[in-house]
Amino acid sequence: MRGAYGVARAGPSHPYRGPCPPVRSRKEPPMGEHPRTDRRPAGPAPEPVRGGSAADEAATALTVLTTIDSAEGAEELARGAVGARFAACAQIGAPVTSVYHWRGEVRTDQEWQILFKTTRRRYAELEAYLSAAHPYATPEIIATEVVLGGAAYLEWIREETTEPSERAERAARAERAARPGTPGPRAGADGTGPR
Repeated sequence: MRGAYGVARAGPSHPYRGPCPPVRSRKEPPMGEHPRTDRRPAGPAPEPVRGGSAADEAATALTVLTTIDSAEGAEELARGAVGARFAACAQIGAPVTSVYHWRGEVRTDQEWQILFKTTRRRYAELEAYLSAAHPYATPEIIATEVVLGGAAYLEWIREETTEPSERAERAARAERAARPGTPGPRAGADGTGPR
C-alpha cells in the first residue's frame, strides 16, 4: 500500500495497523530523584542573560562532540569529563558507521559518539582532557556554540561546570546580598570609596 510521496504505509500485515506504533507511557522519576528535576524553579523559567561582557562570553554553553571505538571507552571518557566538571553531562549515542580518510586510504569503522555539554570557560580543559585520555592519535573534538536553549537548562550547565569552591563563594555572596540591612562596600576615610 503506497501513501503520499510513494512511501509504503502500514497495511493489514503490519503489526500496528496504523501510521504510528502505540505510545508506551514512561514513568517519570519522582521530584528529586533525577539530577535535573530537583533544580526546577517554582515559577516561570528565568530569561536568558544577554550582553557582551567577558563573564557572559565565558558562560556561553557549548556542545562538544567526539567519537571513540568502543562503548566502554565512551563511558570512561564521559565519566572522566563529568567527574572533573569539564562538562555538565555527556550523552553516548548508539554506534555509528564512520567513513574517513586515514593514512592514504578510505576506512570504515564502527564508533560511538559522545556529546558533552559544557561552557566556553571549561572548553580548553575539556579539550586537553579528551586529547590526553583519548586512544586516537587525532581524536575528533568539535565544539558548537549553543545559540538558543532553555534558560533553566543552560543555567544548569553553567552551575555543574563550576568548581564547588567557586559555587560556595557565589552562594555566600548571594546570601549576604539578600540579607536586609547588609551594608554595602565601606567608604574610605574621606567617604569616597572602598578602603
